Amino acid sequence: MERLTNRKIKRVRSDNGTEFSADYFEQYLINEGIKIERTNTYSPEMNGVAERYNRTIIEGVRALLHESKLPKNLWAELVNTQNYLRNRFPHKSLKGKAPLNVWSDKKFSVRHFKRIGCVDYVFIPKRYRNKLEPNAQKDFELSSNETPMPKLSDKTECDWKRVCVTRQKGKSKGRMDVYYYPESKVRLRSKNEVKKYCESKGIDYNPDNFDFSPKLILDDNKLNAIETQSDDFSTDIEDI
Repeated sequence: MERLTNRKIKRVRSDNGTEFSADYFEQYLINEGIKIERTNTYSPEMNGVAERYNRTIIEGVRALLHESKLPKNLWAELVNTQNYLRNRFPHKSLKGKAPLNVWSDKKFSVRHFKRIGCVDYVFIPKRYRNKLEPNAQKDFELSSNETPMPKLSDKTECDWKRVCVTRQKGKSKGRMDVYYYPESKVRLRSKNEVKKYCESKGIDYNPDNFDFSPKLILDDNKLNAIETQSDDFSTDIEDI
């Protein structure tokens, strides 16, 4: 903002949210000579237009989600989209001008606008496919911008099937095995196997998306047995 306007920030007003009240941020404002102002707690009306604008943005995001049928976990991307659109629409308070016109005094185009959630096809490079596989993958658009590359959905969550199987026979009876199944019939039993599979298929690998730790589930009989034990009982935990 300072570089775009050639003006200095004199004060920062915010509510008591932790994102603006951290010690390192306060120290930064003090070092820069910026005055810190905070509104009273539980008084959102003191935030003025900013608070009402947040509600307006969320209402727009709700409408975009409903119209486009996109998953709710993409709400943050749609917040950016809603802001992008509102900055290019005429406002009554600006006498019919768009905020972007008032800010930069430059003309802009809306010809690149597309319907949010419309189908796009992303090209797949040759090194990630063989001769008989499709050369494009179906996706959907999240925002329209003036750059040649549109903003597409980013599948950050693993959509592979996670299966937990309890062993029923042998010395290891009761132990639990955890598997991940991608879209194919391949069964992956460890993060190392998942990593190798992703590298062979050209898939971005994120170890945080895979949890191979079993979830211990006890029925009522086992819980009652544990509760009736004495205080000095010992529990043996078998490595899984």
